[in-house]
Amino acid sequence: MQTTENTLAIESAAEVEPLCPVFGQCGGCRYQDISYEQELWKKQRMLEALLNETLGVDPRIVSAVVPSPEPYHYRHRLDLTLKRTGKGMLFGFQQDGKRKIIPVESCVIAQKVISSALPELRRQAVARLPEDYRVANVVVKTGDDQRLYWGGIGQGSLRLAPSDYLWTEIHGIRIHYSLDSFFQANLSILPRVMEVIQSLIGFDSGTRFLDLYAGVGLFGIYVSKVFGA
Repeated sequence: MQTTENTLAIESAAEVEPLCPVFGQCGGCRYQDISYEQELWKKQRMLEALLNETLGVDPRIVSAVVPSPEPYHYRHRLDLTLKRTGKGMLFGFQQDGKRKIIPVESCVIAQKVISSALPELRRQAVARLPEDYRVANVVVKTGDDQRLYWGGIGQGSLRLAPSDYLWTEIHGIRIHYSLDSFFQANLSILPRVMEVIQSLIGFDSGTRFLDLYAGVGLFGIYVSKVFGA
C-alpha cells in the first residue's frame, strides 16, 4: 500500500507534456499528461473503488499495480480508419462518439515498427481502396520478429495463411495469432502475467484446466505443459 506521504506526492504531481501531438483529440490515450507513476496510482484507486462498491471487497487486499516494461511503444496492434471525403483521403483515429477522423503519421503507444510505417501504410491503403468504398477500417499488427501485416479492405483481407501467422514467445513457448485474432495488445506484459497466474494456482498433472472464451488459447497453450489435460 502507498504511504500517506507517497499518496500526497502522487496526487499533487505536476502535469507532464504529452508525447503525442494529438493527445486529447484522437479518442485513445487518457493519461499521457501525467507521470506514469501517477497513472498507475489512479488506475489502482479505480480498481479498488470498483471492487469495493460492487462486491464489498476490502481495497487493502489489492496488490500494487505492476508497471508495464514498456509504457510507450508497446501495442502490437492498431485499428485505424481510412475515409474518403470531399477534401481528400483521411487516415487516422476516430474520435470517441464522433465521426471525425484525426489524421496521424505516427503513434507513441504503437510498437516502433508500426508507428514508423504509418505513412507508407496510408499510401498502400489509399491505393487499394476501391472507388465505391467511402470508409475502411484498417488493422495493422506485428509480432516478436517485427513482420508487419495489415488488412481491412475487402472480404477476407484480415485472414492470414497459417505459415504467415504472427507470434510472440513467452518463457520459451511460442503463441501464434492472425490479423483477425483476439489477442493481448501489450506483448511485453505477458511473461509477468503468466508468472502471476502460476503463483496463484496450484499446478499439477492431475488438474484439468478449462480455457473458456479463449481467443487463440493463450493461457491454455501456456499451462498445457503442467496440466494433465
